[in-house]
Amino acid sequence: MQAFLKNPAERFAEMAHHQEMMTGVLSGYAGDERTMEGVEIDWASRTAKYPEHFTAEQRRLVKEILLGPVADDTGTRERYHREWLGEIAEAYRTSKTKLIFSRVPRAPYLRPDMLRRKPDAYTRSLRQRPNTILVDEHLLEPLEKPEYFQDPFHLNASGCLRLTETLTRHLADAL
Repeated sequence: MQAFLKNPAERFAEMAHHQEMMTGVLSGYAGDERTMEGVEIDWASRTAKYPEHFTAEQRRLVKEILLGPVADDTGTRERYHREWLGEIAEAYRTSKTKLIFSRVPRAPYLRPDMLRRKPDAYTRSLRQRPNTILVDEHLLEPLEKPEYFQDPFHLNASGCLRLTETLTRHLADAL
């Protein structure tokens, strides 16, 4: 509010710019063409070799996300899911709206600890709620490959297309 009061015209211009950017992102984003192909990871030494074309940002993200320290599983993720997914499911419990929960592709290269991590019991329990569809937790695992990611987090254009096709087919049958 203080920033708005200091310069209302600047804040309105900034809001218009962000709204224009988001409209473009939401209506026409086709994904980035870059891939994570060519990265060689040594899990034992937590090091990576990169293709020459990799940007500094891609290298930084690999180092921080894929090779960084592993967080201990203290139950935080399940508590978070219980609180927020539970509230969402409860809000729509008597609605005609169908809620669809899906595990997204995790990464282009799966850390050994990622392979051992299972979806939490609470998330699995959502399938018992009315009007709730819990997509098979393994459905999108075929997309967890370097050719479908532009960085350690985000699917690229090919990955986005495959995700859309896969979910569309699955949900058409489920609905």
